[in-house]
Amino acid sequence: MFKRLVLMQLLFFLFVVFLGCAAFNDGKATNEGQYQTAYKKIKPLAEHGDPEAQYMLAAAYDLGLGVRQNYDEAEKWLRKAANQGYYLAQDRLGWIYSHGHGVSQDYVEAAKWYRKAAEQEFTSAQCILATMYDRGHGVPQDYAEAERWFRRATEHQDYADTVNFFRREAERGDSQSQYILGTIYDRGYGVAQNSVEAEKWYRKAAEQGDADAQSALDAFTVPPGEAGSFQKEIPLEKRRGVYELPVRINGIFTLKFILDTGASEVNIPADVALTLLRTGTIAERDFLPGKLYELADGSTLKSSRFNIRELEVGGIKISQVPASVGSAKGSLLLGQSFLGRLGSWSLDNRRHVLIIGGGSVQPR
Repeated sequence: MFKRLVLMQLLFFLFVVFLGCAAFNDGKATNEGQYQTAYKKIKPLAEHGDPEAQYMLAAAYDLGLGVRQNYDEAEKWLRKAANQGYYLAQDRLGWIYSHGHGVSQDYVEAAKWYRKAAEQEFTSAQCILATMYDRGHGVPQDYAEAERWFRRATEHQDYADTVNFFRREAERGDSQSQYILGTIYDRGYGVAQNSVEAEKWYRKAAEQGDADAQSALDAFTVPPGEAGSFQKEIPLEKRRGVYELPVRINGIFTLKFILDTGASEVNIPADVALTLLRTGTIAERDFLPGKLYELADGSTLKSSRFNIRELEVGGIKISQVPASVGSAKGSLLLGQSFLGRLGSWSLDNRRHVLIIGGGSVQPR
């Protein structure tokens, strides 16, 4: 029992260092003997298959504590621990592959290991996996799946605790937490959507070299104070004589809409509206006053009109967009309740693009 206690103390010592919670650089020479002692105690246990010891041995090789730094050895011992189901090793493998730390960057491999840790209810891995689905990194882009993993991350704690955790880590300078916090505010996952906060945290992460954060930052197409001067071109797809484009609803579903300049409002077919309601993309509170709307299968909607909390086209987001429920046989139409708030816009029929710019856009 005493030997096990000593081992756990040594493991905790390296664990703290591995997470960057100790400023070991200033006293590295003084502590080198302790690191070597820890390494000598941990290695035999790792070789006998103890996953915690394997994880800590990987930390020693990764940071060069008590042994010569060796990223290949670090990855090898992390993989041994991860293959035994040790969630911290799985999460760390996800990190080194997503960042290309000592290995070739590989988002598919990163997603694989983050998923394994996430399935063991490790909150950090769940949130990171959600951002990977949100961006389509290593997995097919799937906003519903992103939302599902963010919700799962908060099943055993409220959203505020999750947000506060990432805020603490972000304020300590962790670029990955800054990126996740930016995504939380950008998409409104569990918080009020806030583009100012999102941009702030994306920028902090990007300044540390986070490529994902830089990509997200580039998507903010309306810089503060420049709403009247920017220009954005959005590709259109011409099918059966009409233009179609992808539109994101409430930061969750992306569907193909027909660009219809003659429609007074955005139009959502009844079956699609019912699906959005059942999946939680829209809620009962979003419906506007009116009569019950009955569908062909006997299902009912609270009204024939509702507010879409956010519609996004080409990175431009407009909030509280009125929409009408139409026939189940109808089409998704992007009408004037959205287009009329874009300010100046035009169509280039030769190049098949929607050009937005030159006017006063109301993105929020």
